[in-house]
Amino acid sequence: MIGDGILLVEDQDSARAMFARYLASLGYEVTGARTLAEAKGAVREYMPRGILLDLGLPDGNSLDWIPHLRMEYPAMAIIVITGIGDIPTAVEAMRRGADHFMTKPVDMQELEVFLARSLDVGGASEAAPHPPEASERDGPVLAALAFVPEGEGACRNGCVQRPPRSPPR
Repeated sequence: MIGDGILLVEDQDSARAMFARYLASLGYEVTGARTLAEAKGAVREYMPRGILLDLGLPDGNSLDWIPHLRMEYPAMAIIVITGIGDIPTAVEAMRRGADHFMTKPVDMQELEVFLARSLDVGGASEAAPHPPEASERDGPVLAALAFVPEGEGACRNGCVQRPPRSPPR
C-alpha cells in the first residue's frame, strides 16, 4: 500500500534541504535520500505516495530505476528533477515512466502544481498503463514536443509534462 509521504532523492545536501523545507511548508511529510541505495531502502520502508528523483546520484543514474518503480508501485507519482536538462534525457525519463521532468533550478510553484497533479492522478500508470511512444519518423525533438503543455499553466523552466491519455480500449 502506498503511504502519504514524499521521498526526495537528491545528493546535494543544500538542495535536498531546500526542497524538503518547501514541501514541508506545503504540508507534505518528506523523507530524504542521498543515494540510489538509500532511496531504494526508503521506498520499501516508507512506501511514499510520490518521489522527486534526481538523475545523477553518487551510486548510479536513477533513470534506470524508473521502470522498476513504475512496475512495483504503479500509483506512485514520479517527478524527475535534474541538472541534465536535454531533450533526449527528458524523453527517455518520460518513456520509462516518469510523470514529469523538470530541470534545475526548479520553479517551486511549478513543482507544487506538478506534484499535486501527479498525486491526484495517482502516477502515470494509473492514468494510462503504457508510456507514450513516438513513431520512428518523429525523432526525439518531435517526441519531446509532444510532452510540452500549451496555453495556460504551461511550464516555463525546462519541464516536460506527460499529457493526459485516453483509457485503453
